[in-house]
Amino acid sequence: MSFELKNLSEVDIEKIKRYIEEERKFVEKIISGKIKKEKKELVRTVLFIVESPNKARTIANFFGRPSIRTFGGIQAYEVSIGNRHLIITATKGHLIDLTTDNIGLYGVVVAENGIYPYYNSIKRCLECGYQFTEYQGPERKCPICGSTVVDDAWERIEALQKLAQEVDEIIIGTDPDSEGEFIAYAVYLLLQPYTKKTYRAEFHEVTKYSILHALDNLREIDVNRVKAQMVRRIEDRWLGFSLSEKVQKIFKKNWLSAGRVQTPVLGWIVQRFLEYKNSLSYFIGIKARKINLVLDLDIKDKTKLNEIIRVLQNAKVVIKNKKYFEEELNPLPPYMTSTMLQDASNYLGLGVDMIMQLAQDLFEAGLITYHRTDSVRVSPAGIQVAREYISEKFGEDYFKPRVWGEGGAHECIRPTKPINSETLRNMIESGEMEVFVDISPQHFALYG
Repeated sequence: MSFELKNLSEVDIEKIKRYIEEERKFVEKIISGKIKKEKKELVRTVLFIVESPNKARTIANFFGRPSIRTFGGIQAYEVSIGNRHLIITATKGHLIDLTTDNIGLYGVVVAENGIYPYYNSIKRCLECGYQFTEYQGPERKCPICGSTVVDDAWERIEALQKLAQEVDEIIIGTDPDSEGEFIAYAVYLLLQPYTKKTYRAEFHEVTKYSILHALDNLREIDVNRVKAQMVRRIEDRWLGFSLSEKVQKIFKKNWLSAGRVQTPVLGWIVQRFLEYKNSLSYFIGIKARKINLVLDLDIKDKTKLNEIIRVLQNAKVVIKNKKYFEEELNPLPPYMTSTMLQDASNYLGLGVDMIMQLAQDLFEAGLITYHRTDSVRVSPAGIQVAREYISEKFGEDYFKPRVWGEGGAHECIRPTKPINSETLRNMIESGEMEVFVDISPQHFALYG
């Protein structure tokens, strides 16, 4: 509560009297039942769960300086927004996976009335990095190196269950794809005994506006998307385990593996490489006085090539005709995952895993939209970002908006702010912008 002292001559007494009279009459109507008293919605405590700790920290800092609690291997950030008190934390990726225990067919029981996959918490050996679901022996050892220094996701599950008992509702904001939907479903099942209300929030960029919009437009978990992920994972397990066993037996090498995706893709790569080798031919470059020419004669025989070169050494280049023309080049579509990987590999010389990790970091820092997408659509927010950048950089006349597609929840990979990599670097280095990811030169290069 605040008040301000004023001289009596500065106060409109009649206005205050009218206001008091109106309030008195309003209270009388409420007491007599003519007006029902409005019930104010109480502040709700909400557990907001995302995948990445970096993302959780970024979101929390949108709403001020959060208080932080650490337990069970996770950090929880607490902030208040309107009628919600958010406890924001992260799963650190998947929590459960198909068991490798001797259950059914590679962890999946096939019955007459359905298929029943069995899951266990994911463990990762901190010594050798191996990921597994079943400990070796009662000592709870890594099945590869025998180390007992293991990160078990069950500790995070128990921490989330304790947090769930403190809140009124749970909102799960994992990534907007089938993997993220499965993580959301797993979290829902693991926390269901501790809460009555669980919702799903979907956002495609980590910005304050997108988070608030997602929290105001909650939905149910998409069970069909969850089933699609489960079927793919079961296929991976059945085909991968059975094919790998056969490959190892035939070639007598226990480190060989095969899979649902990797084996056909590897075959395609081999086939394309052989086609490439068979299609190789020689080109002849001619440097004249004021012009350079390239002759594509589809020559594959080096002897024939040398004969043509000897003939051309004493030849003259005569230009018989010339013409000028203008060609309008349309811009390429915005980036989706495949084209981003292609260009980043060609121009930056980076591997696929590195590119995706860099993009993940940029997404979690709130600098780009979600990077796993097959859409080139630009949302209205993206159009506005482009408008601001182009208008400031080149002038408003150069801005020609296009959406590259209609409808759908997913969109292209694009910046969330109207700045280039140089401006981004300067803002971070000067402290004008704070990001909670270690940004390297490779991050700036991919950002653009």
